[in-house]
Amino acid sequence: EQAQLAERSAHAKSALSEKSATQRKFELLGVSAECQTGDAGTEFVIVDMKVLNNFFAQSKCGTCGAGSLTLSKAADKEYGLAVKLQLVCGSCNFEKKQFSSPRVSGTASITPFEVNMRAMKGIQTIGKGVTALADFCASMNLSHRGLHHKTFQGHLKTFVKACESTATASEAASVVVIKDLYRDFLNPVGNIDVIFDGSWMTRGRSSH
Repeated sequence: EQAQLAERSAHAKSALSEKSATQRKFELLGVSAECQTGDAGTEFVIVDMKVLNNFFAQSKCGTCGAGSLTLSKAADKEYGLAVKLQLVCGSCNFEKKQFSSPRVSGTASITPFEVNMRAMKGIQTIGKGVTALADFCASMNLSHRGLHHKTFQGHLKTFVKACESTATASEAASVVVIKDLYRDFLNPVGNIDVIFDGSWMTRGRSSH
């Protein structure tokens, strides 16, 4: 019996060493490599409006057949980086309006625009805040202020709650994996080492 247990332990260690840390994380979170190379969901790109209108100039109106379609932003419908786009025909009454970003899913009656949530998350990732986002958007001529500071803080609270929920679920899944792994190692589960990366306020230093 001891020989079988030792063989099982050696097999578990061998299987563990054959997989990279990233692969083990993917398996823990139920993510496959195919998901990363396939449809990534919403895709954003920064495009000059003149470029889009050059394309529409080659198109014909589906109502009257004239080549006089133009795309513009509705100045009174800007919500952070999400704007309402309007496609109109200069030869007839055709008009189509749609926001430049979808809204995130949720139970609220009005959910935030995805582009605004991503902008908030992106600027937070590099250690900056709402002022830096406003400066970036102004420099890129995207928006005069990016997100209002109250909207930014509201989105941040929503994001933190989602992160906490994900972290709790990940921790619970990790406990199950660790118990199974240590059972194969023939060791009782006690205190385990946790390695993580963090950031100090001083540039160039990290926490482990």
